[in-house]
Amino acid sequence: MDINTTAIAERGGLVYSDADFVVVACTKCGAQFLYDEEALVLYVDPLDLSRQTLNIKGPSPFRCPECGDIDWDFTNCQSDAEVRAGRWAWILRSP
Repeated sequence: MDINTTAIAERGGLVYSDADFVVVACTKCGAQFLYDEEALVLYVDPLDLSRQTLNIKGPSPFRCPECGDIDWDFTNCQSDAEVRAGRWAWILRSP
């Protein structure tokens, strides 16, 4: 995926030199989120990048922002087409 880090920074996201962004989806409901695998920051709202949380190991009271499940996890989205169909499409550079 060719992620536009400039667009992320312009919208208030934290972009470090070693940032490694991926789009992930909830394994329960399929909702998409932006995740920085290096900083462990999960952005939960594509319209408000100040809504974020640290993804740390261990029990967390953080629920999926979409389905509310407490026992949720996420997996990487596998294709640009999958991301373009979701709310985070704006982070991808044009083909």
